[in-house]
Amino acid sequence: MPVPLTLVTAPAVEPITLEDAKRHLRIDDADEDGHILTLITAARTWAENFTRRAFITQTWDLVLDGFPVEFHVPRPPLQSVTAAAFTYNLAGVATQVATSVYAVDTDSEPGR
Repeated sequence: MPVPLTLVTAPAVEPITLEDAKRHLRIDDADEDGHILTLITAARTWAENFTRRAFITQTWDLVLDGFPVEFHVPRPPLQSVTAAAFTYNLAGVATQVATSVYAVDTDSEPGR
């Protein structure tokens, strides 16, 4: 079953620079810079999806049908949890969970 993840903040950088890619491709001019940048992003995205890992820091929303006692967070490695919330009213208003109520394990792989 697919995990209900939504990308909130994409990586700010890519694993390799445009300059590194151009040096590898032996390209000196700037004519293909946009295309090369697109290919770098596409390659990272494909590799992250294939390995089910995040290579660069990014923010994801994870939505679950219930609030389990413990669960593994997909797309390791987990660096931190920004917030935990639950919704149970008809208006769909989220109730924030205090950080003192839950623990985050970033040492496990995947995190939990």
